Amino acid sequence: AEYKFAEEKARIKASGETTSIGAYLNAVTELATDQRPRTLESYAGCVRRIAGDILARKGGRASREKVEALPLQFLSNAEIERWKADRIRACGGNPIKEDATRITANSILRSCRAIFGRKLLTEGRREVLKKAGLLLPDPLPFSKCLLFEEDTSGKFSHDVGVEALMAAAVKELGAESREGESGVERVDRRQRFVAFLLVFAAGLRKSEADALEWNGIDLEGGTLTVRTTEFFRPKTKASQRPVRLDPDVVEMLRRFRAENREDQFVLKGSGLPKPGSKYAYYRCEATWKGLAAWLWDKGVRDRKPIHYLRKASAAFVARKFGIFAAQRHARHTTPTITQRYYSDSDDSVTPGFGLTLGAQNSAFSDGERSSRNEKSNLE
Repeated sequence: AEYKFAEEKARIKASGETTSIGAYLNAVTELATDQRPRTLESYAGCVRRIAGDILARKGGRASREKVEALPLQFLSNAEIERWKADRIRACGGNPIKEDATRITANSILRSCRAIFGRKLLTEGRREVLKKAGLLLPDPLPFSKCLLFEEDTSGKFSHDVGVEALMAAAVKELGAESREGESGVERVDRRQRFVAFLLVFAAGLRKSEADALEWNGIDLEGGTLTVRTTEFFRPKTKASQRPVRLDPDVVEMLRRFRAENREDQFVLKGSGLPKPGSKYAYYRCEATWKGLAAWLWDKGVRDRKPIHYLRKASAAFVARKFGIFAAQRHARHTTPTITQRYYSDSDDSVTPGFGLTLGAQNSAFSDGERSSRNEKSNLE
């Protein structure tokens, strides 16, 4: 519901408390201009989660209504530190659970910091809240809390060998036809293969692939670019860097384009993307579920199997060409995130997925494959 400044001002005057959690979240969300609704809702959800956990520990009923009615000073640094300690204590001394809990807690805390941080709560927006009579605590919630120390020495580990996974994808998902398969089943299966190519061979995020339009792929130039459209805004400026595609991958996409010349989006889905959605909406949900099930069947046990493909993609590039090549392939803003998980080198070349994918693709003749692979030899 639209936030009513006057109602909150009257409540503050009567109670002597600071602005309520719900009022603040509504106000700052209403004033925000640069963040996606889904991002803001994610931030707000993390604040509600911590406040709800603290309220439950104190014996309160942690409904959303109760949580949002709490004053901001409820989220004191002492309570947040107690929340952190409770989460670790709940692991029962299990080191593996503790490590995972620290990572999850830090992710939640970063989101909470963001919605109270300078990027969202600018001086101008502070002034708006002040003039409206909304009282903020000093210090602000989460401004003094420390994150857990994380073990950043661990590298991405594969559930399944990359080469074996690529070979299986080409053979099982990318085949022109399969015995006993209906027309609808063929389309659905090959859509899963296109999704595999976009996430693994091109390194796209799930949301990027879901909303990718054919005009974002330059089949002649061999590049793919995630652009801002009326339906989608890339995560960062770095996300809009062109991705170089291997010749074999280009040929596979060219073949799919020839079969779907009238389509606006690369992947077939139900309706249009919903850029204003406050939750994770995917127009190609059936394709993603099918691909996730296929990955599970191949031995991928990651909690987020589609994201696992993107991580495996970056690991593949890092292993062959170094961390900076992997950073550019994954389109991270800086190599910091990439460096945390992948080994280092400064080589930078075309990824080379096509050398493996093309070698397995029975749809292409030996002569065609040989010609293309000669062109894609890496220096």
